[in-house]
Amino acid sequence: MAVPFGKYLLESKLAEGGMAEIFLARQPGFEGFERQVVVKRLLPELSTEHDFVRMFLNEARLAARLNHPHIVQIYELGQEEGAYFLAMEYIRGEDLRSLAQQADAMGMRPSPGLVCRIICEVLSGLHYAHTRTGPDGKPLGLVHRDISPQNILVTYDGTVKIIDFGIAKATQRQSSDQTQAGLLKGKYAYMSPEQTRGGQIDARSDIFSAGILLWELLTWKRLFKRSTDLATLVAISDEPAPPPSHVNPDLPPELDPIVLGALAVHPDDRYPSAQAFQTALEEFIAAHGLTADTRALRQYMHELFRDKLAQEASTPRPALSQPRRPGSPLTMPLQTLDGTRRRQTPPGQAVAVQGPQPVLDTPRPEPMGLSPPRLLPSAETPVNTRTPALPEGGPHRELHGPPEVPRPPVETQEVETQEVETQGVETQQEPPARRPVVLAAATGLVLGLVVVLVLQSLFGFP
Repeated sequence: MAVPFGKYLLESKLAEGGMAEIFLARQPGFEGFERQVVVKRLLPELSTEHDFVRMFLNEARLAARLNHPHIVQIYELGQEEGAYFLAMEYIRGEDLRSLAQQADAMGMRPSPGLVCRIICEVLSGLHYAHTRTGPDGKPLGLVHRDISPQNILVTYDGTVKIIDFGIAKATQRQSSDQTQAGLLKGKYAYMSPEQTRGGQIDARSDIFSAGILLWELLTWKRLFKRSTDLATLVAISDEPAPPPSHVNPDLPPELDPIVLGALAVHPDDRYPSAQAFQTALEEFIAAHGLTADTRALRQYMHELFRDKLAQEASTPRPALSQPRRPGSPLTMPLQTLDGTRRRQTPPGQAVAVQGPQPVLDTPRPEPMGLSPPRLLPSAETPVNTRTPALPEGGPHRELHGPPEVPRPPVETQEVETQEVETQGVETQQEPPARRPVVLAAATGLVLGLVVVLVLQSLFGFP
């Protein structure tokens, strides 16, 4: 069920990292207006870090100024229930990491033309951001700093989008202990040499990262990734990248200088701008007559993810849950890697399970920001396939208490009625429970008459 979160309805949790949680949501509006969005909610423990929150807000304000076809647009920066969040454009597609995993599984690696098209659109978005100016006409100096497979999305319609512009910059300013906790772990392999040394960086750092993506997609191998983070950083600074055609002989040698022009160790030896890099790739595509347009990329995505698209088409939209008290834990579906959904459930709630899927074992409702429930094999846990309806008061209430103990029947005593002749009118004797009330009323009436008689005798009232 969709869970209310401010003016948004959170439908499912898409991902959770060391910095934030990402939810698929929808925003209802006037007269049936509705917009699908993605809500990125800062983890509660980071909301108390004032320096980080300040940088997060500053970078988010800058990113909200970006409006480009190849950059995910930010709709709103807000705070709800004490946590900061971003409402962003919903992109129906996959990131490059998921694309590569699926391509490996199905044996459908993208052609050099499609790879060049993906990187060209990334460079188009980067050039727009790098050259963006403020109201005073001065350059904003935006640098993404985290161009990696996780931050490049390819839609099912064949469009490429960059996500997390500016937020990665705020992430890198965290202290070393938070970095060790995983905020940047796994991204070292896509940093530029000057970035690994902690030096001053500019737009050419993003060009180097885009060059790594291009090299890896063309050769289908990792360029600088080593067994340890330290070895990875040393390789970026000290080991020159080999020509792609030396690793993949099927590639034309004319592509080598284009790729290596982005991977020069010194920034001055690289392309001066993302646009110059894009132009070199576009000229290569045209010179070799490669199939590298949006239609070809859309067709490739539909073939690669046809099973997932078919499953999404048959999945109904989650219904709206009952109102939730502000600050209460969010219990909602969690989208898994295979496209199925899991649900974090309060204690005692039955989980509907079809087939051999695992059963959720959740000892208590998981608030936002905690790890997802652990899994138990379905053979070890009996499954109740009936999910009880939510009680009044919303999903924050406990759905099941202790087993209800049968109560013995309450013995009731019938009140016998007796017919009494009073001036020819049949009446019923008052029940015993009402006699004290009648007696008290009669006593009050008598006292009132006594008071009246006393006043009359003293003051001569008629």
